[in-house]
Amino acid sequence: MSSLSSLNKAPLALGFFGGSFDPVHVAHIEMAVAVQRALGLAEVRLMPCRIPPHKQGLHASAEQRVAMTQLALVEYQRTHTHAGRLLVDTRELKREGPSYTRQTVEAIRHEFGPTASLHFILGWDSWENFTQWYQWQEILSYVNLVLVRRPGYSAQLAEPLQQLLQERSVDPAEALAHTAGKIIEVATEQRDLASSDIRQTIARGESTRRQLYSSVANYIAQHKLYNAG
Repeated sequence: MSSLSSLNKAPLALGFFGGSFDPVHVAHIEMAVAVQRALGLAEVRLMPCRIPPHKQGLHASAEQRVAMTQLALVEYQRTHTHAGRLLVDTRELKREGPSYTRQTVEAIRHEFGPTASLHFILGWDSWENFTQWYQWQEILSYVNLVLVRRPGYSAQLAEPLQQLLQERSVDPAEALAHTAGKIIEVATEQRDLASSDIRQTIARGESTRRQLYSSVANYIAQHKLYNAG
């Protein structure tokens, strides 16, 4: 029986969602949860980056961004009793230099082995700029890509990205059958939020009740982040 059970055991299926999380907001968590549910992932890991290659400087320290992300996950899971497993992954903070996704996904593949179904999550706006990423052509060798798009959002893609979508796209229901190399699109009702806008809202002293989890807002106020008074 034990040998039969091992043969029928499903492969490990994980999601990874990188970002500066400066600060983490409710749409970040909603995006992670939407992908987890659509694909049936065992867990999703949020990975705060050390140095974002495609953005200007960070406003909160690595420790503060990790703390805020942990607070957001704890609050979400406390208020959603059927929430899936959500974790903070600090691997990019431990590596020197810019947080290149190409290096991250190679390390993830090395950790979880060749049979794991690994999924790197990114918003459609990041996908539009994917050809500007460091060694972008190699990323799909290590993971599947999950593209999250809000309803009604559209943009003209560069030819290489259009071709990748045509050649590599699979339905979310088929995602776990592939360890890497595929592209899965997930539509969500996620709110249109940006950390940069939230930082400005905080600096103006305005309410972020609909944008941040209360524990994160309290942490920002306590540590006087983003010019919070």
